[in-house]
Amino acid sequence: FVSLKLCSLANHLKLSVQEVENRLRRMIMSGDLSAQICKKEGMVWFNKHAEEFDNDTAIEKLKTSLETCMTSFQKAKELNTTVSLDPKLLAKISESESRKDTLPTSSNWDFPAHGKSKKLLSFLE
Repeated sequence: FVSLKLCSLANHLKLSVQEVENRLRRMIMSGDLSAQICKKEGMVWFNKHAEEFDNDTAIEKLKTSLETCMTSFQKAKELNTTVSLDPKLLAKISESESRKDTLPTSSNWDFPAHGKSKKLLSFLE
């Protein structure tokens, strides 16, 4: 194949056309794939050695690369969920937020120049 319809590739991979386009774009930008995407026509054209893409092996390689990207994305998403629900992390965030609430404002600062430094010193401890 010299070109593929994005919708055909999306159907084959069980992804949205937009997701296929995004993943192809990342592969093109990283140099893993030499191709051009025409959003208007909904096509991807393979530039470099087009004859190399004219077989089932090339399509399988592309499919495998996209599946690897999808797996990595899913693992990152799961890790994000795990980390964001970690009780220790949530406790630290809560602690950090409560410290923000206790920061002195300009109206309750006592400066040493005024002879009243106890509030400032207790805050810094």
